[in-house]
Amino acid sequence: MNLFQNAVVFDQFVPDTTPVYTQPETYALLGSADKLFVQLRASQTGGANPTATVALETCNDASATTWSAKATVIAATSIPNGAVTYLFGTDAGSTPSGALVRLKITLAGNGPSGAIRLSVSGQVD
Repeated sequence: MNLFQNAVVFDQFVPDTTPVYTQPETYALLGSADKLFVQLRASQTGGANPTATVALETCNDASATTWSAKATVIAATSIPNGAVTYLFGTDAGSTPSGALVRLKITLAGNGPSGAIRLSVSGQVD
């Protein structure tokens, strides 16, 4: 059963290779689903050979200070300059998540940048 559909959890310009994360307001929503479908939209990309990676991190403490890597939902994939690119990935939920979940977005390449939007749908079993 679908819990939520197409929730925009990140919509920002990412200027470099520094990892960025979904906002704390989205942690409980993402943690409420057993399975996640993630769509990344990249536009206005720059740099030489830019790629995007999206990783899922989970946390069980209420203060949201101790995060653990759970899965890479979108492995390093090319986001070409001058194009709008859509990438997709899933967390099948085979390993349980903690109560809180966040997504980590990392760009790589030589001077990568881009406008990144993440939309997520969640499902419960």
